Amino acid sequence: MKLLITLFGWVPFIGKILKFTYVANCAREALSKAKVDDPDRIKSETAGEYLDEIANDIYDEHISGELASIGINGILANTVKSKAIDIIVKGLKKKYLNS
Repeated sequence: MKLLITLFGWVPFIGKILKFTYVANCAREALSKAKVDDPDRIKSETAGEYLDEIANDIYDEHISGELASIGINGILANTVKSKAIDIIVKGLKKKYLNS
């Protein structure tokens, strides 16, 4: 995927799609490495805040470094971050609330 970004990342429409797809894949991959210290807290009233904290930690640890390497910065980085965090939160909910 990084090869495609290197080759076609400069193309206005295709480059953005490739970069967004790459970050989404990184978020899904980071989700598989995610561990929750207190699974019972996910089922409590403050679950939303707890999941956001976990998602932000996962993003900072696994994904934020990738943004610079593929050339995403500024306002676009904020948009990508919010989408990646949404993917992680939804994945955590699916993983821990459905089990």
